[in-house]
Amino acid sequence: MERKHKLRGAFYLRLSKDDDNQKESSSISNQRKLLQDYAEKAGFDIVAEFCDDGVSGTTFDRPGFNQLIQAVENGLINLILVKDLSRLGRDYIQTGQYTEVYFPAKNVRFIAVNDEVDSDQPLNDLAPFRNVVNEMVARDTSRKIRSSFQTKMREGAFIGNFAPYGYQKDKHDKNHLVIDPNTAPIVHRIFEMAAFGCSSANIAKSLNEQKISSPAVYRCQKYPHLKLANYTQKKAWSASTIRKILKNPVYRGHSAQGKSVKSSFKNRHVSALPMQEWIIVENTHEAVVEQELFDLANEGAKQRQCVKKDSFVNSFSKIAVCADCHHGMSTIGSMPHVILACGSYKSHGKSICSNHFIDYNDLMQCTREVLKRYALLDEAEKQEVFAEIKEELSPSKHENERIDELNHILDTLYLDYYAGTLSAQRFEQLKEHYEAEKSQLDSLRQTVDDTVDFEKIYRDIIRFDELSPQLLSAFFESIEISQGSDENHEKQQQIVFHPRFKIKP
Repeated sequence: MERKHKLRGAFYLRLSKDDDNQKESSSISNQRKLLQDYAEKAGFDIVAEFCDDGVSGTTFDRPGFNQLIQAVENGLINLILVKDLSRLGRDYIQTGQYTEVYFPAKNVRFIAVNDEVDSDQPLNDLAPFRNVVNEMVARDTSRKIRSSFQTKMREGAFIGNFAPYGYQKDKHDKNHLVIDPNTAPIVHRIFEMAAFGCSSANIAKSLNEQKISSPAVYRCQKYPHLKLANYTQKKAWSASTIRKILKNPVYRGHSAQGKSVKSSFKNRHVSALPMQEWIIVENTHEAVVEQELFDLANEGAKQRQCVKKDSFVNSFSKIAVCADCHHGMSTIGSMPHVILACGSYKSHGKSICSNHFIDYNDLMQCTREVLKRYALLDEAEKQEVFAEIKEELSPSKHENERIDELNHILDTLYLDYYAGTLSAQRFEQLKEHYEAEKSQLDSLRQTVDDTVDFEKIYRDIIRFDELSPQLLSAFFESIEISQGSDENHEKQQQIVFHPRFKIKP
């Protein structure tokens, strides 16, 4: 007689902000009560509960769900109960991957109570169709919410979670902006400094030296539930923050929204839209700056942009970094007198880092000296270098790992299909989906193999025809620049090269 394993069950509860407009407590409580009654009647031993509150079912990167999967991997549970299939997820391909492939492979029994789905029962043919319907509901909900938001934007109603720096939400109308007396004067000062010819970097440096809270820090001070750790890169004022403020029509009293778009309701990837595609409605709230000052500030910024170097390309971009703060080194000046300086110091001043800098041509000469060693390699060593450069310029490790993972998934699908645990229709759906993804990644890898002339890259470097960013990044992880010191009236400066691969000394 077959021996049954003891069932160790877990509840999985999920509530999206868009689900039924219910409060978290009642909706989660209802799910829990339903599952408790079902488990008690069936005599299941429940050992754990996992919950995601306010998280969309279109993504599977959820804290509670990740803990549930970890519990499965650790062998702590072998029974999962949910209210219905939509609680597990609203992406029918990924939901089906879990219910039809992953859970059976891990010997986990899955029950969706209201949908009458039980993986121990032979008749679950409707489950894939329910998953498709759940995804259609999510798609339709996303479309309706987006349409509703766009209608409000065109009416000039503010729909953001947080008011722009310099404003606060009207206590009597959350869709209307009013002046924030604490920060509006700072915004006005930023426009004045720009109008008088100050660069964005110098304005940011001045604000940091005066210890004026940046927009991110001020927001966290105003809303204690926010974590400053989420704004790590925005703790200090930066030139880019200043530029965004100077360009924003909101400070002229105009509503400016719809600045980005999500590529799909299934993921969180957001793409910025050009300014001409923003939804701008004039005169929706009180202005912080008058039109003349706004125009003067932006005219000054435009003129400063025109003086930038025309054709100069910084070959050390994303490669040369400050040895202390590890921020990228930024360019100052124009050829032939370009200097690389610590980007943190340039943007934020001495409150963040010290003044690290090096002459661009000096660094280029040092780099050439290091690379000369590659000209002395014998044929076998050259081939080693070719192979390593090829690896660096080929598809990422993550993409190669994904190809291996897809091969494993396809093998599992075939095994499940021939074992009779996966229907022919479901098998074809999943097989087509995963083979399409694998084909795309294989094509990318083949394109790199066919089009990149690695020997030419090597020849260019040892002849020093052109040390481009691509060539330098193929050889170096990074180049660390330390702060210089004067000894016996001679400048001493340490430069540390971190090659991607080693050669014999």
